[in-house]
Amino acid sequence: ADTDGKIAELFGVPVSKGKKTVTKSIDGVDVDLTRSATAKRWTFIIDRNGKIVHRDDRVNAKADPDSVEMFLKAVE
Repeated sequence: ADTDGKIAELFGVPVSKGKKTVTKSIDGVDVDLTRSATAKRWTFIIDRNGKIVHRDDRVNAKADPDSVEMFLKAVE
């Protein structure tokens, strides 16, 4: 996990600083989850040589797997 946003920033992903806590129920127990940064949701595809070959900075979480699959099929 990139809890402080440093890795996201290396990739140019916008990061909002500041603590944020949410409470989630895990196995019926409420747990406070705290993070010190929140990164925008971006998708990167990196080839075997470490080169970024695709970047999507307008990710739709529901459709993203299909978009990634279409990109990968197009470059086969």
